[in-house]
Amino acid sequence: MVEAVAACQKPDQAGLQALLAPVAAEIAAADRLTGGRRGAAFNHFKAAADALPALAWVAYAGPGSGAPRPAFRPKHPS
Repeated sequence: MVEAVAACQKPDQAGLQALLAPVAAEIAAADRLTGGRRGAAFNHFKAAADALPALAWVAYAGPGSGAPRPAFRPKHPS
């Protein structure tokens, strides 16, 4: 993603969605690893699956792009 941003012009909304489709598929796959039986590596899978949505900030095109601003939702209130 970073290489594409440095080498290319800003894509239109459809182009951005196509560029991010593989990332979205990997996020969904990581999330599926946390479902079902809890194996020995469950905590590791869960940590990775919880961290991956932070990539949404990479895709945020700013106000007026039609995309909602990614929200930060802490798991544990202070």
